[in-house]
Amino acid sequence: MFLSTDYSNLGDHALTLSQLQLLNNKEFADYDIIEYSVDDTIEAVMLLRNRINEEDIITLKGGGNIGLEYFREELYRRLIINSFPKNKIVMFPQTVYFPETKKGNIELKNTITTFNHHKNLHLFFRDVESFNTIKKYIKNNIYLVPDIVFSMKTEQIMNLSECERQKNKALFCLRNDREKLLTNEMKQNLKNVVSEHGYNIYETDSVKTYEINKDNRIKELIKFFKVIASSSFVVTDRLHGMIFCVITNTPCIVINTYNHKVVGQYDWIHSNRNVHLLNNMEDFPEIIRNLNLSYDNFDGLLELRKMHEIIIEVMREKE
Repeated sequence: MFLSTDYSNLGDHALTLSQLQLLNNKEFADYDIIEYSVDDTIEAVMLLRNRINEEDIITLKGGGNIGLEYFREELYRRLIINSFPKNKIVMFPQTVYFPETKKGNIELKNTITTFNHHKNLHLFFRDVESFNTIKKYIKNNIYLVPDIVFSMKTEQIMNLSECERQKNKALFCLRNDREKLLTNEMKQNLKNVVSEHGYNIYETDSVKTYEINKDNRIKELIKFFKVIASSSFVVTDRLHGMIFCVITNTPCIVINTYNHKVVGQYDWIHSNRNVHLLNNMEDFPEIIRNLNLSYDNFDGLLELRKMHEIIIEVMREKE
């Protein structure tokens, strides 16, 4: 497994853990799983070039970094694909976002060229827009499935039933990075509305200011899930903030962002009455007034998880 998370983003650590859980499936009992972090990439490629067997399978961590915003990961992914032309490579569900600029178009072309040169590359995308973008250029071995974190088996790491809901606890989990859309004034307006309805406001973020690595990722994810699962509801603009709410049965108001990351995953769960997509800030007071505070399991989650079985099938296929 290449490009596993070695930085302090719990959403990306959840991607890594969910992928590792799938790879630990009984179907792969005859394989050893070796995890290489993003920072390990160049050294690992140099090490494995002359040691890897053709029967070995390479997997690439999923997420939302095909594009210019997280260009280091984009370049590393191309390096890995180009370095192992004889191995099956499976890219876990990704989002594609190249801006309509000269550089964006050039780098999209470079990515497509890399994809097309590998004859045993299997590409999973997690939203329709990303899938259709690549489908214009690549016809085979391309698949559409939900984000891999929907498949996370939380029961393997914790007992969610032990988390007690705190009445009137509203949790805000908002971005403070290059992808944020909300101004401080907009955030305060949202908080004012929530306070007016009698809720106590708590704040958190899934990106931490301290080190999170493979040794403490499960501990940190458990801590974060407990914070979410103890809330009456969550307001977030983070894709995995929304998904964490779904897998912990926590009502959620998710704020759309400038790209299709959030809405692309919301489309998979739009029938979930506990998740509300906010496209217009003026609609926020009405959503709060009519919030459905039920904590039932989302029936559609099982169907989403079944869709991930195709990843196992693709990996087990003999060429």
